[in-house]
Amino acid sequence: MENKRERPVTLNFILNVLLKLSGLVCAAVSYPFAFRMIGESGMGRVAFSASVISFFAMAASLGISTYGIRECARVRDDRGRLSKTAFELLALQCVMTLAALAALALTTAAVPRMRENWRLFLIQGGMLLFCSLDTEWLFAACEDYGFLTVRSFVTRALSVALIILFVRSPDDYVLYCFFTVVPAVLGNIWNILGAGKYISRRDVSGKPDIWRHVAPSAVFFLQAVAITVYTNFDSALLGFFCGDAVVGAYDGAVKVKLVLTIFVTGLGTVLLPRFSYYLGQGRRADYKKGIGLSADFVWITAIPLTVFFLLDGGPVLELLYGHAPEGSPESLRWLILTLIPIGVTNLLGMQILTPLGRERAVMWSVTAGAAVDLAADLVLIPLLGAPGAALGTLLAELAVLAVQLVCLRGTGVRFFSLRDFGAALAVSALSAAVLPLVQLAPLGNTARVLVSAGAYFLTALALLLALKAPVLRYGLEFLRSRKGKDR
Repeated sequence: MENKRERPVTLNFILNVLLKLSGLVCAAVSYPFAFRMIGESGMGRVAFSASVISFFAMAASLGISTYGIRECARVRDDRGRLSKTAFELLALQCVMTLAALAALALTTAAVPRMRENWRLFLIQGGMLLFCSLDTEWLFAACEDYGFLTVRSFVTRALSVALIILFVRSPDDYVLYCFFTVVPAVLGNIWNILGAGKYISRRDVSGKPDIWRHVAPSAVFFLQAVAITVYTNFDSALLGFFCGDAVVGAYDGAVKVKLVLTIFVTGLGTVLLPRFSYYLGQGRRADYKKGIGLSADFVWITAIPLTVFFLLDGGPVLELLYGHAPEGSPESLRWLILTLIPIGVTNLLGMQILTPLGRERAVMWSVTAGAAVDLAADLVLIPLLGAPGAALGTLLAELAVLAVQLVCLRGTGVRFFSLRDFGAALAVSALSAAVLPLVQLAPLGNTARVLVSAGAYFLTALALLLALKAPVLRYGLEFLRSRKGKDR
């Protein structure tokens, strides 16, 4: 019998895209605006503090952001067991958050570079405090993306409004930092207030045992440590070696890559709880069908995005920030090349290995990525600056992919289809043929970027529809079925 909470995957994906889109739209409005107002140095200070604070936030969460989704998804049909699991995880989060805050205070006092920016770390520490209330993993496990989407739109829109109203000069970088933590703080308060529809203290039977989660969540924690190293260590190291302006310029390229990553990995976020539920119910055929669709989604998003931004990344940076900061175009080219390995490792790690209980394999893969990134950054950043950091990130993502491909053996799950991969590659190449035609038109940079993007992606979409890409066909069938039900 189908679970009453088992919403259609396509609907979940649409809601999750809207959830991510709220972040994309807010970033597209607020980040370029703030970049122009406070400059590269101010943005560099904020990016440096954010990169450092990410290590403490990672320690506070103890891997629960991923572990909690899997564990709650497994028991979501039983309110008593779900409540017990959720309250134990919340208590564990509180303990770890207090420890992380103490460590942050001591580190800020001891490290001169951090002490210089104590106001930023005080603000970020306030955000860290509210991590103890984070229950996003509960809503993701119950596939309640509608709740998360509404919450995100409201809190992020408030953040954007505050930034536009009050951030006006380079001296306002502290205000900008404060307004960027508004969505996290208000979002976590909103989460805890809304959690009552799924969990209740009255439904908890037996003595809570938070420590039973420490060992299994530690595997996800080690994953988070490694991921944090190779996603944030480069900005932190640039801050120590190259200064705030270089960090700010590099962060501009990183933000573009992060926005694009949202599209490539968006389906994976939806499918982790669904695939965990399928395997828990013994529905392996549904699981394997979902893997095929997810792989096709990776190809038709990651490959076209990679090709377009390799060809037109520089003008996009100029459109966003008013100019392409020194080193940003070169950094962006290396970072854009990570989209395909990121998409594949999200598929392998979050949708195959983790639901199958092979999270240790994921841990070893990201540990390898962290080691490669650490070594590459130490060598390449002193030599090349920001582009060296971007190249180190690419090498790290390739190392993660290599290890996960090795670990995939023996699972009996296939994800690669030469037909689907080749179709996405051919579509990207044919779509790129329209870009030289746009170059011939007498357009300014803004108009040219918009026309280029529109022509390229509309051509790609038309070709994918003509080729009947599996994931698009599935989405269209879902929309037709919903339309029929509404009549």
